[in-house]
Amino acid sequence: MDTKIVGVRFDEERLTYCTFSNEINLGDLVIVDLDGFPFSGTVEKIRLPREDENLEIYNTIVRVSTFEDKANYQDLLARDLYLVGQIQKEANDLNLNMTVFRVTSSIDGSKIKVMYTADERVDFRDLLKILASKLHARLELRQVGPRDRAKMVGGIGICGRPLCCSSFLNAFDIISISMAKNQLLSINIPKLSGQCGKLICCLKYENETYTREKEGFPKLGKTVKYDNREMKIISMNVLNKTITIADRESRFTLTLDEFDRKVLKNNKPQTINDASEHTVDKSESANRKSQKQNPRRSKNFNREKKRYDKKK
Repeated sequence: MDTKIVGVRFDEERLTYCTFSNEINLGDLVIVDLDGFPFSGTVEKIRLPREDENLEIYNTIVRVSTFEDKANYQDLLARDLYLVGQIQKEANDLNLNMTVFRVTSSIDGSKIKVMYTADERVDFRDLLKILASKLHARLELRQVGPRDRAKMVGGIGICGRPLCCSSFLNAFDIISISMAKNQLLSINIPKLSGQCGKLICCLKYENETYTREKEGFPKLGKTVKYDNREMKIISMNVLNKTITIADRESRFTLTLDEFDRKVLKNNKPQTINDASEHTVDKSESANRKSQKQNPRRSKNFNREKKRYDKKK
């Protein structure tokens, strides 16, 4: 039977890829040898290897979990959940600023992975000594970021669907507040934040579309003339292609086509002649301004001019 590349989830932020030669299905619980320790994981991806792919770099699936393995797995989950509280208590007693949220044990209990979040780097050497003496297992403490924690824990987003990071995202993109501004959203950080406390990833999905669709729109806050009155652009709806303008007395919502015909027509740039006259007026005013700023220079010039006229 052909060897398959299998992506297995072990309560971590990324899939662990393994090899397996027997029949296997998505969602199966499997036993995998990770650095000499057997761990239980769930199959989330199956594919055939490429021709030039080196299979030796992958871990090996020992077997598909049996009925007995599944029963022991439930007991293991209950024990790991209990250890979360116990390890957090020990960390609090040592005044360590860390939050333990996940403990994963091998099926034989010989290795325990502890995942936690912290604002700064934590010196957990004393904690490691205490836990090693009580648990009698090899311990691995791993600090993860808030977005990775949300990916591991999972949950429901503001859209009512499972979190993108825990369902299909394999890597995190950079999300900035400029994306929210580009999509004309009100800058309300609590509403724009996900369960991780960071800006929601879905701001990235539509940002490129908004950038493309906004090319024909004017700038928000610009003052324009409409119906012989000066009005200000107060809002825009890029999806409906409408623009709202207002002054102190009235408010109008125009489509983008109406705005081009009725507003931009009254806001044409000056002609070349008008621009040149304006330039001349500007230069004359600049000369007058320089004379005002330098009154001594103009007096000296008049005095020298009088002397020259007398000599003549």
